[in-house]
Amino acid sequence: MDNSNYLKLKLGQPLLFPSAPNLGVEKLDQALTEVKKRLDVSDVGTDYVIACQALLTSEMCVVSFQKAASREINENSFGGITLDEGFYKFFQLPSILNSNETIVALLNRFALSLDFSESKQKSVLIRLYKEAPQKSVIQFFSPIQTTEE
Repeated sequence: MDNSNYLKLKLGQPLLFPSAPNLGVEKLDQALTEVKKRLDVSDVGTDYVIACQALLTSEMCVVSFQKAASREINENSFGGITLDEGFYKFFQLPSILNSNETIVALLNRFALSLDFSESKQKSVLIRLYKEAPQKSVIQFFSPIQTTEE
C-alpha cells in the first residue's frame, strides 16, 4: 500500500458518534476485538469510531488507543466523538483484510504517511461500519490542513 492509495476526503458536515461505550480495554488490538464483537450483534447501519493518537518518535511511529464511540440508527444522545467538517486523509481497507494484526499494521503505515512537520502527534481514527448483515467496512481518517475551499 503506497500513498497513491490514500484519498483526500471532504466532510461537508460533521459525523457524530454520540455514545461513548466503556470497552474495558487499554490497547488498540483489544479495542478492535471488542468493537468487532459488538458490531457483529448490532443492526445494519451501526458504526463505531476508535480514536487513536499517532506519535512520531526519532525511531518509529507509535499509534495508541484513546477511546471509542458508536452511532446506532436514530440515536440522539451525545458524549462521544465528532469528526468535524473539513478535509481528511482517508483509506478504506479491502473487506478481506479484517484481522487485528493486519488492521494495526496498515494503520501504522497510514500514520507514517501523515505530515508530522508541524506536530509530532496526530489524531487517527478508525471507523468500523456495519454495511450489511455479514459485512463491515473499516476506514482510516486523519484530519489534514489544506488550502482548498
